[in-house]
Amino acid sequence: MSSPVPLVDLKTLQDASAFVKASGEIRQTPVALHVDDCLRSSDHGSALPPSCTVHLKLENTQVGGSFKLRGVVNQIAHLDVEDPSAAHLFTISGGNYGKAFATLVNRKAYKNTVLMPTSAPLERVALIESLGSTVVRVDTSQLLDKVQEYQASGLTFVDSIDDHNLVNGYSSLGFELADVFQDIDVLLVPCGGGGLLAGISAAFGLLGRKTKVFGVEPEMADSMRQSFERNEAVKMPRAHSVASGLAPPFAGQLTFPLCKQFAAGICTVSDSQIIAAMKTLHESLGLLVEPSGAAGVAALLFGKVPVDLQNKTVVVVISGGNISLENFRTLSAEETHD
Repeated sequence: MSSPVPLVDLKTLQDASAFVKASGEIRQTPVALHVDDCLRSSDHGSALPPSCTVHLKLENTQVGGSFKLRGVVNQIAHLDVEDPSAAHLFTISGGNYGKAFATLVNRKAYKNTVLMPTSAPLERVALIESLGSTVVRVDTSQLLDKVQEYQASGLTFVDSIDDHNLVNGYSSLGFELADVFQDIDVLLVPCGGGGLLAGISAAFGLLGRKTKVFGVEPEMADSMRQSFERNEAVKMPRAHSVASGLAPPFAGQLTFPLCKQFAAGICTVSDSQIIAAMKTLHESLGLLVEPSGAAGVAALLFGKVPVDLQNKTVVVVISGGNISLENFRTLSAEETHD
């Protein structure tokens, strides 16, 4: 690691969670209870044990359509900028973080730019631009170079992955789940750079819960899985997936050690499995979910969770729902079977 990671403590996370909830910017999202029979009866539900109980945490219904606002509210509130009127902020995002970032910083009249990978859906680019931000599209392999270029020119980088205030804000979802469920055996969390997984797993770990929290990544964007294996944060400049929100070019230098400390492990799913999970959620439960948001359900449906799920209670975080029906239908038509 390039620098030691400050200790995460329960009070810091609880204070951040309380701040996020009191901000008025987010809502407590609902839980879809006992969806196991619906999933089990789907075309891809045969791997789900008959004795496994499944609940879904619907962050796709969060303000802005994803969990991201939980972290950004806390992050922007603690932004260290001497002269906001003169500052020009910039960040990296595949879509959902950029949407939350653009919503808040434009409301506060910051000049800002969002760097987006060329793989990000055009509809997300248009949405972020409509919120008042400038979008610059960059090949994934060049994103880190572009960050250094912008910083050298005097712009202020707002990190969409490696920021304590961001992770602390995401922990609010963990505390929310812990308040609703006293006993969760397995919790599945979509994982890109690792911020949400770090926040949720730290909340559960510091509360002393015995829940096994697993991150779920795309097979072709498995930087966190590789980081666990090598015991260091791995760069993956050519990461790619239909779940663009789970395909940043690196695992976070901050989030990796937090995930390593508190999460039980990382499982991976293919793009076709993610698409199949999206279709299952739509056909069985009427949920329109983006690829990143369906990753946990894909792991469940295709037997990718590395523990025995018989007689277990499983909660899956549906992290986002920012996808148009047209794009959903296009992706659904492209599904192939592994």
